[in-house]
Order: sequence, then structure tokens, then C-alpha cells
Amino acid sequence: MYVDVHAHMYAYKGSTNIRVVSCSVDLDSIKKNVLLRDKYYIGLGIDPHEELGNALDLIREYNPDVIGEIGLDYYYPADRDEQIKKFESQLELAEQLGVPVSVHSRRAEKDVMDVLSSYNLIVNIHCFTGKLKIAKIGFDRGYFFSVPPSVVRSSHFKSLVKLAPKELILTESDAPYLGKPDDVKTSVNVIASEWGLSSSEAEEIIFNNSKRYLGKAFNRL
Repeated sequence: MYVDVHAHMYAYKGSTNIRVVSCSVDLDSIKKNVLLRDKYYIGLGIDPHEELGNALDLIREYNPDVIGEIGLDYYYPADRDEQIKKFESQLELAEQLGVPVSVHSRRAEKDVMDVLSSYNLIVNIHCFTGKLKIAKIGFDRGYFFSVPPSVVRSSHFKSLVKLAPKELILTESDAPYLGKPDDVKTSVNVIASEWGLSSSEAEEIIFNNSKRYLGKAFNRL
């Protein structure tokens, strides 16, 4: 069985039969996402460039499976201190609710690791594009890393897959932006090749990793 641990299904026009974690990015998508909870695992959060508003109250009320998408993003000019405060407030809520987090880290990988070090959480770093020496900090802490469909052609993601402990690799599509949920099937084949395993062996490992990431929420669907 396959799992897509990071997508945005409220914005995706297609359908899928695999398990998907649908993450939100702002107040509007939080409200749209909760309507999909009968089909998908629900991630609720505010991304680095959006206003927090009353999101913490909404997230607590809607009782998500995951808090995400949250994190830091230094790709565009932004108030970094404000981003960090917003990130920390959502990490604190995740600790209170006892749920995992799905984390965005573009051009901010070191600061993301520094902030996360203060929290005891199950973490997935989605679509990590930073230096592998920073990824190793995450491996040493037991963080999961979800690999997007571009692993098919990306030497960076292939290197990440080779370096990471097998028990920390997950698959994602980031649908509709980087692919579609069913693309994770091809990703598993590529990961299997990098690991020197059969596709079915890699599929089982990643499926079990996904169960550990989602924890008690896994059996909700």
C-alpha cells in the first residue's frame, strides 16, 4: 500500500485511492480541508507567508491528524523573526495536541532545525532541498523526510534517499503543485532502486514508516 504524506487535496481536481495527508496553508484552506476528513488525513496549519489570525483556535477546534504545513521560508523577503514566532506557536500547539507536524524549510533549513530542537515532536520535513549535512541533523533526531515525485530525475533527492536511514523515508506528491498522489508509486520504484531492494520491499518499508509518522491517526481511515 502507498501513502502520500503531503498534498493539498482541497486544491487538487483529481481523485486517488491511496492514503493521503492533505495539508493546509492558510485560513481559507483550513476551512476547505476539514470538509475532506472522511477521505483523507487532515493537516491543518499556516505556512510561513500567511497570516496566523485565529488559526490556532481553529486548529484546536478541528482536531487535525497532523499540524501542517508549517515552517520557515527565506526564498522571498520576509520578517524572519515573525516567521519563527508563528512556527513556534504551531509547534507548541502540536505538542499540546500530541500530533505530528509537516514542515516546510525552503532556504531556511538550519533555522528550522534550530527551532525544532526545542520540541519533542514527530516531524516530517517535506521536500527538503537543503544541504545533506543539515539533513543529517534531522536523521540523528529521528525526523522523517518525504520525497517528492522529482526523485525520478533529481540527483539531490536520490542522494538524500541513499544517505537517510530507510526507516525515515516517506513519499509525497505536494499535489497539485509537484505532482499527483499516484506519482508516489513511481517514487517508490526509484527509491527501491537506490536502496537495492525490490519495489515491494521498499513499498512495505515506506508504508510502515508512514504508519509510525501518523501514529494513532493512521487507523482513522
